[in-house]
Amino acid sequence: MLVGMSNSDRQASLEERVIRAAEAALSRQQYVSAIDVFCGMGLLLPMHVDSWRKGRVDYLERVIQGNLHKISSSMAIFRHWAQEKGLKPSETGYGRKARSGTIPLQFSKSGDPAIEQSYRTHYISPALSERKLVARMAKQIGVLFPGCPAPELASIAEHTAARGSERVGRTEAGRNLEERALTAAVIAAVRHKHTEYDELLQRGMDRASARETVAGKIDEIVAAWRTLGHSAHWAMRRSILYASEEGTFLC
Repeated sequence: MLVGMSNSDRQASLEERVIRAAEAALSRQQYVSAIDVFCGMGLLLPMHVDSWRKGRVDYLERVIQGNLHKISSSMAIFRHWAQEKGLKPSETGYGRKARSGTIPLQFSKSGDPAIEQSYRTHYISPALSERKLVARMAKQIGVLFPGCPAPELASIAEHTAARGSERVGRTEAGRNLEERALTAAVIAAVRHKHTEYDELLQRGMDRASARETVAGKIDEIVAAWRTLGHSAHWAMRRSILYASEEGTFLC
């Protein structure tokens, strides 16, 4: 808080800082998150965000510089700015992996559901439509897996980025096209489309055992997609068969 400034001057200064940070993030990546804004304002350090993501900080507000009034005012300014810009709100999942599964990350001190949702909401430029997001994902998956056939690229991207699906493509890591997220999407697609995984579940096998059963086949296909060209991959696929109760199919 600056000495000698009136409340209205301080509010105007805060608005200017929030909007400047939000505009910079929007220009850079076509969407804006609360984390982008606080980092852009210099109130949140990337190293602290990383510690929070890894579970070393119990809630994000603990490492944002400023009192809760300043933080909530900044959030309100950010939301108003996004609405005025006509940006599209999109709730994004934040979590960290643990032995027990994925643990949701907490943003606020109170843990209030409405406040948590506000933090999770990204605001997306109309220029970055769902179609463009899918196209960007498909392109990046192709870079990571050059042997993956073009129809598979489009199918995987559309499936993982489907709105409301809560799949990896809707997470922050997915929207940022992070390798770990896109690799997870590819593995999931291979598991369901190119192995007997779903059939094993229908027969009553538990999920962990079914995953272990098909792990080798998944590894083989994913490795081929990472290293082989399109035609070579399809030649390999034609030679791999598996049997099911319905008959024999290409895997």
